[in-house]
Amino acid sequence: MPRLHSSEGGSVRSVARSGSARPYGGQSVKERLAQRRARLLDAGLALFGTRGYASTSIEAICSKAGVTARHFYEQFASREELLLEVYDRVIDRARKAVITALHQSHSTPRHRVNAGLEAYVHAVLDDPRCARIACVEAVGASPKVERRRRKTIYEIASVIEAQAHALADQGRVARRDFSLTAMAMAGAVNELVTDAIMRPTPPPTPALVDALARLFMAVIAASRPEPSPGKKRRKAGS
Repeated sequence: MPRLHSSEGGSVRSVARSGSARPYGGQSVKERLAQRRARLLDAGLALFGTRGYASTSIEAICSKAGVTARHFYEQFASREELLLEVYDRVIDRARKAVITALHQSHSTPRHRVNAGLEAYVHAVLDDPRCARIACVEAVGASPKVERRRRKTIYEIASVIEAQAHALADQGRVARRDFSLTAMAMAGAVNELVTDAIMRPTPPPTPALVDALARLFMAVIAASRPEPSPGKKRRKAGS
């Protein structure tokens, strides 16, 4: 049974038999496969993000996407594989939003921190399905999904750590090892977003961003740079 491989990541399992590669309805087999994959990803986002991963069957996904089970297995080996790709899309959307925000010019470090946090929170929370998949459904779904989620947490922490080192390079905070602080901040971001979608009445997004920005500035700037000995002497002799 021949297989096709997608150039965009996961393998595309084709069960195409003789003649199925011919154009149908003006579309090539490649175009049809791409459209089915897109519909399955949309269905995964819709169902995993509302019903939940554990409560969503492959049959329900296929019904939502308007495809057959055979078409599902042409594209994905399992529900887990579909969840991983939906999760990756959610995180990639947030990643791009944060990178764009951080590359813009900012008048103060607080504005820069605000911009990065605001970009992430909006990218995830503006569509509650995305937030649920990133912060709830991916948690403990399987060892493979959990490894992917942990990798994302470390990635978020590395961005926070880089921003802290940038402040240290500017002399605004004391130079130190920010790795554990950055992990704590990444956990705070994740927990506040999770809490927002679990509450009957979520807090306003600006309030959430402000709370995170204040926390970031507090923990990163906890140890101010010590003044040089010369400055201390001048102050003492003034």
